[in-house]
Amino acid sequence: MRPYILAQIARAEDFFPFICYLNECAKKGETATVVLTAPLATSKVQERETMNQVIDANIGSKLVTISLVERLGDGLGADIFLKGNERYTGGTVYREGERVPQNQITGGWKEAFEILKGYIKEDPKPFKVVGDITVETNVRLLQYLLACSKSGAPANITIWSGGGDCSHLAALKVASEMVPKITTIGLKIVGSTAASIFLLGTERFLCPGTTYLVHHPRHEGGIKPTAEEMEAAASTLRGIWATMQALLLDKTNISLDVLTENTANGKDWRLDISECEKWGITTGDYEEGRKYL
Repeated sequence: MRPYILAQIARAEDFFPFICYLNECAKKGETATVVLTAPLATSKVQERETMNQVIDANIGSKLVTISLVERLGDGLGADIFLKGNERYTGGTVYREGERVPQNQITGGWKEAFEILKGYIKEDPKPFKVVGDITVETNVRLLQYLLACSKSGAPANITIWSGGGDCSHLAALKVASEMVPKITTIGLKIVGSTAASIFLLGTERFLCPGTTYLVHHPRHEGGIKPTAEEMEAAASTLRGIWATMQALLLDKTNISLDVLTENTANGKDWRLDISECEKWGITTGDYEEGRKYL
């Protein structure tokens, strides 16, 4: 059966289809492949225990788990991940406050993506990142890159976005390295997460009038977190920034000193077309790139 993408589990509408998928795989004697795209944290101990009991009662003999997030904290997401007979992630996983050792992880994202490529049937079509980037956007982009890798087709990504969810950048970076040619075209605004996705391109073009924006990833406000949750969030953001920074340093002429100076203390670094050309953010003139739109 096809892999199950698990992003939410708090509501019955999310939990019930997941349980049905596990049960169906078990009845057919087939491998269940679960792809975690969010930490699935829950602060209610009793609820977590109950949900684990329901999951355990419906798992068959073979479960493959894949986590696409930078940090899978101590919670239901980590519980599900560790139930796998095979476990794949390029991020970190925590259980009872301790990092799960590498010898309990079967493989990284590259090995996981080779498994997922086996389920891809459709031919890739040009991909558009428009508006706020969500978890769903990142998952669809990942699927697109894997489809290109499987078919050998070049990837073509158009971006008009100020950013959004950045929790899958490291996984997207690994997937992009499996595609020989990626063309990215930016229009109007290419910021934050979108700026990092733009750098996945081996050929990169920005339309005149486009602003390219770089800054540290930020934690969205919401329910007041505990001290432990704040530290987990800070650790996740440090990991995401390390990926953003690596892309900028590897793909452009920007030095670490220049990057630090322009993004220190939460500053937004806005660059116009001429500055993007100067720093090697783009690889060619827009007249050359517009044919890919």
